[in-house]
Amino acid sequence: MSRELVIILAWTFAIMVLVPKLLRHTELGFSPKGQRFGWWALLLYLQFVMVLLAPILIAIYGVGAFPQSLFVATDGQTFNISLIVLYAVTLFFITLSLSLRVVFSKKVEYGACCGPQDYQASQRFAFAAMVSGMGIMIFGIVFLKFHNALIDVLLTGDDLWTVRRANKYFTDLPSIFQYLITVSGWITAVHAGFAYGKRRYAEGGFYTVCTVLLAGAAGGKGPVLQALIMIALAYAVVRQRGLNPRSVVLFTVLGIPLAFGVLYLLVSLQVPSLTPELFGGYLANRLGVGQMAGTYDGISFYQSLGRRVTGDFWIDIFPLSHSFVPHLSYARKLMMDVEGFAADNTGMKNSFFVSEAFGMGGMTLVVISPVIVGISFAIGIKLIGWILKRLFNARVSSMYFMPIALVSQNVTGDFSQFPLLRGFFTLMVMLVIIAIPYVLFGRIRQTLPRRHAFLSRDEAGTPRSL
Repeated sequence: MSRELVIILAWTFAIMVLVPKLLRHTELGFSPKGQRFGWWALLLYLQFVMVLLAPILIAIYGVGAFPQSLFVATDGQTFNISLIVLYAVTLFFITLSLSLRVVFSKKVEYGACCGPQDYQASQRFAFAAMVSGMGIMIFGIVFLKFHNALIDVLLTGDDLWTVRRANKYFTDLPSIFQYLITVSGWITAVHAGFAYGKRRYAEGGFYTVCTVLLAGAAGGKGPVLQALIMIALAYAVVRQRGLNPRSVVLFTVLGIPLAFGVLYLLVSLQVPSLTPELFGGYLANRLGVGQMAGTYDGISFYQSLGRRVTGDFWIDIFPLSHSFVPHLSYARKLMMDVEGFAADNTGMKNSFFVSEAFGMGGMTLVVISPVIVGISFAIGIKLIGWILKRLFNARVSSMYFMPIALVSQNVTGDFSQFPLLRGFFTLMVMLVIIAIPYVLFGRIRQTLPRRHAFLSRDEAGTPRSL
C-alpha cells in the first residue's frame, strides 16, 4: 500500500468519524436510533460518498483505469488534487457546523407528517406541485418542442442521450421552467413516501409515477435515482424507523438490488447494447470517478497546459443570469476544452465545487471556497424553511424544508450557485409558481365536500421538535 493511499484513507476515515459529531444537534444531525428527522441528512452524506470515493479509487487503480472519465489528469498530478478535495470537504463541514450552531443558531422546526392535519397539508402541497410540474411539462411537449425523455425513449426507440440533447439545445421551453419540473418531482417524491408510510398505497403509487415522469423528463438518470431515494427516506421519516438489524437487512436485500436494477434500466435506455460487464465498467467510470472527473481534469488542465478553462463564469453567481445573458457555464466549457466537444453537442462535466472555484479565481478562491459554500449552505437551509412557511404554512415548511434544501444545494455541482445564493433565489421563484395553484385550490376547497382530501385546509399549528 502506497504512502499516498494511506494518507487518503486515513483522512477519509477521519472525515467519516468527525462529520456526524460536528453536525450533532443541528438540523443535519443523524442518529441511527429512531431520530426520525435525521434520515434526511443522508441526502447530504450520499453526495459526499461520491466525492470521497474518487480519491480512493484513483489512488488504488491509477488514472489509466478510468479512460471514460479522466482525459487530462495524470498519475503524477492526482494526489495533490485529492488533497485539495479532502481539504475542501473538511473545511466545508467545519464551516457548516459552526454556521448552524453559532451564526444561525435558531433551529428550523420540523415535523414528520404524523397527524391527519400534517398529512392534509402535504397532500395539498404535493398536489399543487404535481399540477404545476405536469402542466408545464405537457405545455412544453405540445407547444415548445420539449420531450419527456423516458416516454420518448420507450415510444420511439431513440437513445436517451439523443432526447436529452434535444431538450438541452433544441427546445423552446426556458430552462427555468424545466427546473420547475424538477422541483415538482422532489415534492411529489416526498409525499409519495409519506403516503406509503401512512399505508395509502394507491396514492403513493400515483405520486411515484408522477415523480418518475417529472424527475426523468429532461433525460438525466441521477434525478430519477435521487427521487426514489427521497421516497424511501420519506417513508422512514413518517414510520419513525431507526437503524436496526431488520432495516439493515431489508436495505441490503431489497434496497441495493432495486437501486442497481433501476440504474441498469436507465443506462440501458442510453446504451441499448448494455451488458452486465459494460454496466460494471460504467459504475466504476461514471459513479466511482466520473462524478469527480471535472475536478481532476479541470485542475490538471492548468497544470499540463499552463492555463485555466476560461469564460464568463462569474456571471453565473447572479440569480437567473442564464435567462438574461446567454453564456457557457463552467461545466459545459470544461467538457468542451477537455473532451473536444462542440458547444451544441456537449453535456456537463461532473465536478465538485472547488473545480469551478479554480476556474473562476485560481487557487486563492479554491482555498476560501469551502468557507463560502459552508456559510451559504447554512443560510440556504434557514431561508428555505422561512420561505416555505411564508408561502404555504408552518406544517409544509416543517416537513419539506430539509429534503428540498439538501437536493437544491448540490455541492457536487457548481460553485457559482453559492456566493450570492443564486440557487435559493431560483428555487424561490419555483415555489412562488407552485404557490399559485396551492392558494387557488385553497379557495376552491370551500365549495367542495370535505372528502376531497387534497384540497383540505390544514389548520395552523406549531410542528413538534425534539
